[in-house]
Amino acid sequence: MKVVLDTNLWLSGWLWQGLPGNLIKLARKKEILTCTSVEILQEVEKVLSYQKLQKRLALLSLTTEEILLAMGEISTIYPIHPLEVPELRDPRDPKDAMVLATAIASQADAIISGDTDLLVLETY
Repeated sequence: MKVVLDTNLWLSGWLWQGLPGNLIKLARKKEILTCTSVEILQEVEKVLSYQKLQKRLALLSLTTEEILLAMGEISTIYPIHPLEVPELRDPRDPKDAMVLATAIASQADAIISGDTDLLVLETY
């Protein structure tokens, strides 16, 4: 199964494990195929630079670079094109369109997200 994980799931999986961590384990075992884009990787990198997450990284003896490298190793990176999704405009998060664009570019079977701004789409 080809899936796109949103940024929050990547971050939760690497930093706190739980169910998102299980998805990363499945991807490492090649039981699911994770698809990403440069834009998602850039957002993960940006969010990991936040001071509160830097503390968590230090606690786990992880670096942003290690996480990005691991994401690249267990994912296929797809080029995406800007996507205009009216349902994701204000007050929602228009940056979530990159997750949808990644799913379209990769022809993913599903987007896995806990983001209510993405979940409002249900199907697209």
